[in-house]
Amino acid sequence: MRNSVKILVIGQLPPVINGQSLVTKSILDVLIKENYHVDFLPLTSLNHSNSILLRLNKFGFYFKSFVDFIRLTYSGNYIVYLNGARSIGGTFRNYPFLMFSKIFGNKTVLHFHCGDIDEFLESQNLVVRFLLKLVYRLPDKIIILSSLIRNNFRQIENRNNIVVIKNAVDIIGKPKILSASESVKLIYMSNLILSKGYFDVLAAVNYMVNDLGLKNITCDFCGEFLTSFDDPKSNSIESMKSDFFEFIRKNNLSCHVNYHNLVLDQQKADLLAKSHFFILPTNYSTEAQPLSIIEAIANGCVIITTNFRAIPDMVIDNFNGKFVEYGNPLSITQNISYFVNNPSVYESSSSNSVLHYQKYFTIDNFNNKVVELFEQIRN
Repeated sequence: MRNSVKILVIGQLPPVINGQSLVTKSILDVLIKENYHVDFLPLTSLNHSNSILLRLNKFGFYFKSFVDFIRLTYSGNYIVYLNGARSIGGTFRNYPFLMFSKIFGNKTVLHFHCGDIDEFLESQNLVVRFLLKLVYRLPDKIIILSSLIRNNFRQIENRNNIVVIKNAVDIIGKPKILSASESVKLIYMSNLILSKGYFDVLAAVNYMVNDLGLKNITCDFCGEFLTSFDDPKSNSIESMKSDFFEFIRKNNLSCHVNYHNLVLDQQKADLLAKSHFFILPTNYSTEAQPLSIIEAIANGCVIITTNFRAIPDMVIDNFNGKFVEYGNPLSITQNISYFVNNPSVYESSSSNSVLHYQKYFTIDNFNNKVVELFEQIRN
């Protein structure tokens, strides 16, 4: 056992389902597999609920985790891993863990899953920006998801401490073909946030079915309806759902659109395995390297997405997918129609997706990078 240094992982794990919790589980799994001494502390983030009781419960949970953290790490000899935050509350939630780790002589690793820290800092007033940058100065190592977003971390001091570890999944997929005898299956798999472009996907399906007469098109929408800070202020989950299902009803798309809410495990695997195209025309502010795109390329999907943040790591235009304009459903329609009319191009693009995954985004690649980082810190 590599027990000369202990590792404390702080964060959320499934059944909380998002890219951050899934990657935290992958980190935990590889460290345990490699025989490190690993402890885990669950951490819940404070949210903006108006419920005083919920706030008190969350604070109590956080306080207990912090007491456990002190108990475990006060004697030093720990590497503390936790997720970076793109919010004022989340950043100052991390501050005591980072500060006391420094006091006790522990090393710290902060793992960011977003791609726009500079934009976040620039949106704050001078005092808050100064305080946030003090917090970001504390970690010994900062993990980001791609070299493509390194320039979005310019305001973090000690940029030499930044390391790139790409997300990964453990999937054995295979290339797909487009058969004239079966329907063309599209999938949108992410939270249904307006700036992620889900309504543009719905509008593109309408173009294909009702304007182009492609009646063999079906699209699965997988994810929860959520509001976001970069959405219109008048937006609400109720209005988003109402608009979505009313559009389906008004345009007679019920035979072409399926909504599954959040999908997990085998249901997710089955949907990706049978889908020809994965569509995510996103402009979501905190987007970095969507885990869902990696899952899609591993399954041989051809990707229709935007040239945004770290997405070009996973999608190469005219290689394993196409970049489209954000907010332009017609460009989605045109590119899918192109592949449908050129099945040989589709099939080579599907093969390229699998090859690209196998080269850069396998769980073995991820595990090797994680072990390399922790060994560097340990030594």
